[in-house]
Order: sequence, then structure tokens, then C-alpha cells
Amino acid sequence: MSSNFWEEVFKLVEEYDTQRPKISIENRLYYNEDGTIIGYWETQHPNNGNYIILEDPNLFFKNNTNLLRVQNGKLILLNAKISNTCRLKKSFSGFPTVKGHAAIVLEPTESYNNIEYYDRTNN
Repeated sequence: MSSNFWEEVFKLVEEYDTQRPKISIENRLYYNEDGTIIGYWETQHPNNGNYIILEDPNLFFKNNTNLLRVQNGKLILLNAKISNTCRLKKSFSGFPTVKGHAAIVLEPTESYNNIEYYDRTNN
């Protein structure tokens, strides 16, 4: 093959590259009014809807979408830990339980030697 052939090939490729449409990537994250995520688009963006532009989409890609919210124009990660608040406290009245075993609640017809009481907190 002659060098003229390869010159022609490279010329055709260069012409094609100049005519090819330029694709601009913009990381848009669309969300509902309550801040929940609808979707992520890099190109061919929807014409309407609330969105923010992500400079670094790693937070979106590396986390569960159900734990992400958009608040004040920023993407935030919600705390996934369930709060462990005690709904019962030791007291002198309330639910009679077996001492040392708060899960064993005594019925009014039952009796036991070692009893302690638990009552609801106001949480």
C-alpha cells in the first residue's frame, strides 16, 4: 500500500471528526420538590424539572439513591443509622417484669419473687 493511500485515509478521518457533532457532558441530577432523586443525565437533558449540576458525581454513584436528597441546591447524604432511643425506663410503677429480664412482662394474674418495674418515657 502506498503512503498516498494512508494519507487519504487520515484525511477522511479528520474530515469526519470535524463534522461530527460535539457532545458536551454536563452532570445533571434531577429531583422532586421534596428533594428525592428522579435521575441523572450527562447528555440529552430533559427540558423541564428541578436539577442541580454535579461537579463531582461520585457522591451520587457511590451511595444508595434512597439516602440522597437535594437540599438548598446541594446533594446531601442522609444518616442511615436508625436512632436507638429507649422507650422504657426503670420506675417504681408501670409494667411489672422479671428482675434482670425486662422483656419478660408479668401478667396481672402472675406472680414472681424478684420484680422490677418499667414505664414509658415521653419520647
